[in-house]
Amino acid sequence: MSIIDRKKNHRNNKTVSDVTIDRIKAQSSSFSSNDLGDLVELPLSKIIPDPNQPRKDIKNIESLAQTIKENELIQPISVRKVDNGYMIIAGERRYHAFKYLGRDTIPCIIKPHNDDKEILVLQLLENDQREQMNPFDVSEAINQLAVRDELNVSEIAKKLGVSKDWVSTRKQLKTVDHKIKELSIEANIQDVRTLVDLNRLNNVDPESADKLMKKFRK
Repeated sequence: MSIIDRKKNHRNNKTVSDVTIDRIKAQSSSFSSNDLGDLVELPLSKIIPDPNQPRKDIKNIESLAQTIKENELIQPISVRKVDNGYMIIAGERRYHAFKYLGRDTIPCIIKPHNDDKEILVLQLLENDQREQMNPFDVSEAINQLAVRDELNVSEIAKKLGVSKDWVSTRKQLKTVDHKIKELSIEANIQDVRTLVDLNRLNNVDPESADKLMKKFRK
């Protein structure tokens, strides 16, 4: 199997990729292999993104690629085995950054489970911790957990390690008016409470809401 970036680490005669994997193993030594999954290096050609990934906007790939080029990969991506290869659970931005750099392989943790409910939770946690997600992407994922997986607000909050208010507020974004969504994009409004409150105002006083939205756009 080819090795990522065949520059040598002259102190111990290991490739940069080997050093990365050794470091990850050392950090993970307190966990069982069943918890973590198997740590391997896989060809990018055998890895596919998850079409149901909650993050819809994959951005800042060039800056991430530059960081990886300078410091190598700090944390491997997580994947699961599928019929035609491996599907990404968490780490799609890192995957695209490796492709941008022209790499052939990438360190991966092959997760031992295929529970769609747990995978969606992992993806939400991974994405929001690494780079703030679009609030409407978060809302879509939370509503998916609530409807498809029949989880209530308390259960979702417990799984994500957040408050019930955090979940319920983002859950409400599912029903906001389309012009509020457009404003969020145009004016780069990411604050969830602002979007929810603006939608409430729009429901009772559309004229006042329109005036306020014009101010946001200036």
